[in-house]
This record gives sequence, C-alpha cells and structure tokens, in this order.
Amino acid sequence: MKEISIADFQVLEMGAFTLDSENSEKTLGFTIPDDMALNQVVVLQAKITVIRDGSAFEVKVGETPIWGMKANPSHTRGVWQTFIAKQAFADQKGKTVGLSFSVPTGSISFSDIVIWYQRNISIQ
Repeated sequence: MKEISIADFQVLEMGAFTLDSENSEKTLGFTIPDDMALNQVVVLQAKITVIRDGSAFEVKVGETPIWGMKANPSHTRGVWQTFIAKQAFADQKGKTVGLSFSVPTGSISFSDIVIWYQRNISIQ
C-alpha cells in the first residue's frame, strides 16, 4: 500500500452570525479526521462584514490562538488564515474541538466559514 495526501474540507457555518460587545463569542465544532496530516497547513476561511470602525476579532482552538486581526468596514471580504495542524490539533484526532470566534471590540458579521486540511490515505 502507498500513502498519499489528499485535500479535504468541512463547512463549519454557511449562515451568517454577528458578534459585538453584547454577544461577543460563538464556538463552532470541528471534527478532526483520524487520518488528518498534522504536519501540513490548514486553511480557515470566512467572509467578514465589518459593521463598526475599530473592530477586531480572534479565533482560538481551546486556549490556542490561531487567528486575529483588526478590521474596519473597508475589510468586508473573504479572508483566510493558515496554520500548521499540529499547533492546534495535536493529540485530538477523531475528536470534535471548538473553534471560538470572539469580537472584543466593534461589530463583525461572519459567514461561509470553511476549514481546509489534508488527510493521509492508503491506496493500492
């Protein structure tokens, strides 16, 4: 058997949700495949609509920050962040982890959140 790496993805959220000072956090579940390639890059993508100047957001897996940025209304667009899978998902294969989106200042709407990753599979 030969092992190859393939690209895969999970849609975490298709609908939109807005975070601000009153409703500042939302956690989305991500089930880590048993065959995820932990030494490879993961891409987390989202569409953001910044509602107020001076807004900022952060994304964490547990206590591990994987993404954060300050934004203003001109940043309304698709955005993405890359990170090495083992930095956030080490020893978590087969489990569902929470990706926590938080907005400590301002107001931002998120939609179309997708996570791209690689899996190692065996072929004949």
